[in-house]
Amino acid sequence: MAGDWSRARLLAASVALGLALVSGYYFLAAVVGGSPAADGGLRLADFDVYRAAVQSWLDGRGLYTGVAPSGVWTSELQFTYPPFAAIVLAPLAWLPAPVADWLWFLLSLAVYPVLAILLLRQAPGARQGPRLTSLLAGALVSLGLLLTQPVSHGLFVGQISGFIIVVALLDAAGIVPQRWRGFLVGLVAAVKLIPLVFVPYFLVTRQWRAARNSLIGFGAATLLGFAVLPQESVRYWTALVFDSSRVGEVAVSRNKSLLGLLHRWGLGGESWLWVALVAAIALVAFWRASRHYARGEEFAAALVVGTLSIVVSPISWPHHQVWIPLAAMYLMLLRRRWPAVAGALLLAGYWFYTPLISWAETGPLWLRLAWEIPTLVPVTIALLGLARRQP
Repeated sequence: MAGDWSRARLLAASVALGLALVSGYYFLAAVVGGSPAADGGLRLADFDVYRAAVQSWLDGRGLYTGVAPSGVWTSELQFTYPPFAAIVLAPLAWLPAPVADWLWFLLSLAVYPVLAILLLRQAPGARQGPRLTSLLAGALVSLGLLLTQPVSHGLFVGQISGFIIVVALLDAAGIVPQRWRGFLVGLVAAVKLIPLVFVPYFLVTRQWRAARNSLIGFGAATLLGFAVLPQESVRYWTALVFDSSRVGEVAVSRNKSLLGLLHRWGLGGESWLWVALVAAIALVAFWRASRHYARGEEFAAALVVGTLSIVVSPISWPHHQVWIPLAAMYLMLLRRRWPAVAGALLLAGYWFYTPLISWAETGPLWLRLAWEIPTLVPVTIALLGLARRQP
């Protein structure tokens, strides 16, 4: 018990150090970049959309009206999540904007030291390392994640994706007690549909209770949405859920989904091709994940399935790709030469403001081809899986 308490304090110190370092970096970046708003808050575009949608609902103007009272909404920034998400986010709409902005930003920032702790738990010999080494490792892994483009982009726009990923990973990686496994996946899927990709994984690996719990959690949260917002729920589940145009233009370069790649290269008109490719990749990915699961590598299995979500989603913005830096760090922490090299190269490719995550729409052929690498990397991981913990 004393050893567990000592490790808990060490992990807490790692979180504090990592959070202090990156908080200073992001605060300076926000100030220098002009992010603070005139009222003292932050210009977190996606978070502003969340708050505006909830305020519109609470004021009786509807959740999906498309007009935000603060004027931050445009045709490209609309609330696209199920009604249950509005219920979860409602408390933040009651706070003053500056308080809500900074609270959301700091909570989002704290997600990644938590992910660093989860990653370090997978490293061989993690529990036997010296305290100082573990402390530095926690800080370095936190910084390594926070300085990647998927993470930094999600933080600067105030995305909810970080919370979704950490909750889904805690559940699918086997960290949640067995009897409750699956509930968290179902709940976060009712906020943002992407985690539903874990339900087939539970079925393939014969985790029947987790599959049942995830469906129960998703169904209960969705029914709560119908109870609180009946008209908006009917509108969302009968029409808006199928309208990908509310999320953004599929063909833009910053959409790193497989469907986006097909559209950019003139193949997107054939929807059957996308469905066939996604189905084939998903089958292989679930088989790879099941192999990891059979070897006791539940964390690696969850990373493979999370990476698959980037491939199968019609729209995959940079903040959806946090799974890739997580996979890169996982490979580096295996302490094996070639997996570590592959992980380091992968992490470098997703570094802060890397040119591979393009926001431009035109360029020479070689650059346009390079922009597709972040689309092909998740496909590769889904098809090949990750290296074994033990050779």
